[in-house]
Amino acid sequence: MIAANAGTDDLRTVMASAVSIATESASPDDPSFFEVRMSDVARLRSDLLLNEHLIAEYLAQVAPVPFSSEFSFGTEIDAELKKRLRLSRLAVTVNGKPITRPHQDELLTGSDKASRIREIEFFELADVDGDVGAIGWLGHHDYVRSLPANLGVRGLRARVGDLQVGESNLFEDSYKETRFNSWTIGEIHMLDRRIVPNARRDNFEANHHYSNVLVQIGPVAAKISQRCRQASVSRTALQVVENLIRQIEDRLKKKPRIERAELSRLKAATVRATAKAGKIEDEQDHKRSLARLAKVQKKLSSLTPRRGPATVAVSEIASLVAKFVTNRAQAEKLIAEIRRLSD
Repeated sequence: MIAANAGTDDLRTVMASAVSIATESASPDDPSFFEVRMSDVARLRSDLLLNEHLIAEYLAQVAPVPFSSEFSFGTEIDAELKKRLRLSRLAVTVNGKPITRPHQDELLTGSDKASRIREIEFFELADVDGDVGAIGWLGHHDYVRSLPANLGVRGLRARVGDLQVGESNLFEDSYKETRFNSWTIGEIHMLDRRIVPNARRDNFEANHHYSNVLVQIGPVAAKISQRCRQASVSRTALQVVENLIRQIEDRLKKKPRIERAELSRLKAATVRATAKAGKIEDEQDHKRSLARLAKVQKKLSSLTPRRGPATVAVSEIASLVAKFVTNRAQAEKLIAEIRRLSD
């Protein structure tokens, strides 16, 4: 910043006294480049523009820099994008450290568990003429919860010429539940030149072509939301199954002879757990749960219970009747008769 001039010099004179220009010769064979150097810039308190860490984070998300070598899907994404657009990745450094995109295979989620990107899904959006107006990719992970903002990857984002437009919440309104945008990892590269960033580059100019793309983003957001819900159902099922197995294992460790009624209830619990395990999406978790259930069921089958009625709770029977008897009226009659006999 230039101090106020108390004299009578005009602006040209003031600028000339504060700025120096040097010209360096270059060979025609030298590669083209553009370089800016700022020296001895005074840093003010809380000056974010000179915060190297924040500048590096911003450039990693916005600039056309390469993917990190720690992101194993980067090559696959680049190969797919190059089919539709020209990628000109820049070598950008901050204080000598190369800047790369923030995506990684392992995503920290604020807990002991790490959510991992497991697959990449590509999609295309048509322009008003029926041609490809945009191409996008989604990084499907474990959808454990909302991704922390400091990862720099959350949200469905937009890019033009491989430069980001807007923030991570640009397409938030395309979700019926906006919270699922923060569960999302993905980008949409606009190919239609009629979709133009506004002057601030925080959004696009409102026109028919941009509205056409927004309409098509809705179903994409809906599929992501469905994945989030399915992942939640799967985690709940896994927790229920693990708890049931743990309860049965704890009971079997107590050793005392088991009553016939209790043994029946435990066996019924393993049947419920087996049905619940069908909702576990992760293949390894599913196989592990079924193996543990089979082991528990084998132990229960080998037990010789103490004498007594082999009863099962009426609620257990009612649950099974409601599940397997398709005729609702017949199921209700059967449950009522069972209740009458148990009274």
